[in-house]
Amino acid sequence: MHFHEPAEDEDLQPLVNLTENLQIISKRSTREEKKRQRKEKARKNRLSLLDLPSELVVDILGHMLPRDVFVLSRVSQSVRRFVQENEERIAGEVIGSRYMVLKRCFQLPLRLEQVDVVDHLVLLGEEKPKNWYQHIAAPDSQELCCCRTCIMNWNNLCLMVDFTYWQDNLDNGDPLPVIQRGQYPEWNQELITKTAAIILKALYSPLLLGAVFEKYLQSIVRSIRRQRENKGNKRRRFRMTDEDVFAETDVFLERSGPPTMEIPFIRDRYYLLEAYLPNRAWIGEHSKWVYAGSMHSWDLQRLKTEAVARRKQKAPVSCKDLVICQGCGKTLSIEADASALPDAIS
Repeated sequence: MHFHEPAEDEDLQPLVNLTENLQIISKRSTREEKKRQRKEKARKNRLSLLDLPSELVVDILGHMLPRDVFVLSRVSQSVRRFVQENEERIAGEVIGSRYMVLKRCFQLPLRLEQVDVVDHLVLLGEEKPKNWYQHIAAPDSQELCCCRTCIMNWNNLCLMVDFTYWQDNLDNGDPLPVIQRGQYPEWNQELITKTAAIILKALYSPLLLGAVFEKYLQSIVRSIRRQRENKGNKRRRFRMTDEDVFAETDVFLERSGPPTMEIPFIRDRYYLLEAYLPNRAWIGEHSKWVYAGSMHSWDLQRLKTEAVARRKQKAPVSCKDLVICQGCGKTLSIEADASALPDAIS
């Protein structure tokens, strides 16, 4: 008899892996499984601030102090990201509800990137601003508009920070260091450089600007208390109550008080200073403070007129350096002499 031998591949079936993990059943494994389920359930049911609508979160943060917003932003990366993405809205709510007086008094200098290209060329052709004060650093002409209005605004912002530095000395009766004319001690240069860096950063960060306002308002409160205890000072003072201090807003600065426009051109002026609040004047007929508007546009027009006048008086000179504009992020490659400048700025 002949038997048919099946081919080798006929009886082979595809391999199926039926290996499974052994189920471990014990009291210990049961406890661990229940513990894991409880954690997972708690994680799913956990709610955070960011689960609320973004408009509501911004409104909540808008009622906080700037320093508290910064502290909250360090809680987690998601909160930090939310604060960074909505910084302008949050800062607008905070400043609008707490520091409206300071906002109107301390106007901001414009960055060069915010200035028209033609105006930018005129500004770069101006001489670098001189430093007239020992306690204020000159603005960087490659970063900021250096018309008279913006320079004054820069000086005012720097004064806020510098005045804050010396509050402990003023409270304790410690004399402020005196700097002789023509001397530039290293400690003072480091201090004004630090101040300039803070203000320059605040021009890009509205929330940091709110923190500057917060610290300055605290300095004003300390200064008013200090002058109240000074029996020899018979000048008019701002009326400030304990409720005003507790509210941590600048609403009480809207009340009638002493003139606030005299700039403390040296630190010795800090001894009797209550509040330096420029760009406003008290109108007795209406019993209210009136705030000045910005003179930036008028100053730029004046600079243009002066540039045209200089062009008529002087011989043409190369203006290659004037047209390379990197402050606003644009590179202008205009090769021309100064004879083309009046047409460009007219």
